[in-house]
Amino acid sequence: MDPRAGPASSTLYAVTVLARVTNDVDEPRGPDVLFSVEVPMEWLEEGASVSIALPRLLSCARCEGGGCDVCGRKGAFEQAADGPVIVSLPRQAGAAPSALRLRLPGYGARGDAALPLGHLILTVVPRDAAFGWAPAHSVQKVETRDGSRRPAHWATGAWGIAIAALALIAWWLAR
Repeated sequence: MDPRAGPASSTLYAVTVLARVTNDVDEPRGPDVLFSVEVPMEWLEEGASVSIALPRLLSCARCEGGGCDVCGRKGAFEQAADGPVIVSLPRQAGAAPSALRLRLPGYGARGDAALPLGHLILTVVPRDAAFGWAPAHSVQKVETRDGSRRPAHWATGAWGIAIAALALIAWWLAR
């Protein structure tokens, strides 16, 4: 099967692969899992933040759900992440947004209790809402209070960083 083929159709689409490597790619971790979502083209054009409720079972990335030694011939892993995944989509300006493949560390499966969670390989497929298509209930656009692209919980993290920085400066000046 062509990896560019959509999950529910035989139509081919271009996939833009995005990843930010923050540690050694070969570092031991749990198994990687696959998931695909469809979003309105407008969300990709504006670079919206989306909340995705993952299903209980996610396909094994090694065998793409066919069954292998990594997944114990099951083809899937139980979700290890708690709650929804919030992803800020990269802005895609132009004629027609293409599908994206995003690597999200820490949302995969747990292989060994001593290892960190694997990666979630998320495929985001743009769809045209002009013909009555609507996103699944498990995918929602995250609205922020200030109209920015950041999820609402971003402000909490920013305040925490600011307070920690001020505490560090006060400690340094006091010594």
